[in-house]
Amino acid sequence: MPAAASRADVVRLRLQAQGLAGVPLPGAVAVAERMLAVQAQDYPAAQWALGVRSPGATLHDVQALISAGEIVRSWPMRGTLHFVPARELGWIQSLTTPRLLAKTRTTNERLGLDPAVLERAREAAIAARTRAAKTQRGLGQAVQDYARFLGVPLRQTLEADAPASA
Repeated sequence: MPAAASRADVVRLRLQAQGLAGVPLPGAVAVAERMLAVQAQDYPAAQWALGVRSPGATLHDVQALISAGEIVRSWPMRGTLHFVPARELGWIQSLTTPRLLAKTRTTNERLGLDPAVLERAREAAIAARTRAAKTQRGLGQAVQDYARFLGVPLRQTLEADAPASA
């Protein structure tokens, strides 16, 4: 018969499993690899979740790894944003994407989003991201281009995202 674990044992084991205690990991990429997917709906909190598990890492260090593409923010499962190690994203998506696409097929058909429209949107997003990576000015241009592609006036897009005044 196995021995019962004390509350302190359970807490210690849980902190170790989450990378918050025990042997520290050498950096944010190692954290992402260990955890495989870190929920990243709240971008600043997700960066902190990676950094706090890699002692000595700064916010700048974590952001540099994300900018370099070593850690990516994607929708690999459940339609929820996650940080994942870049080298793991492919196999994760090969397992999860077919199910996600099947769930969205009906919605796409109802909205008139046929494969040709989706391909144009994909190409526009890649082009926008490529331009944005080149310069800060490119980021503004990418946002404008994408809003124009979607047929949404940019002013309305920015105002809709602005917090309501108190």
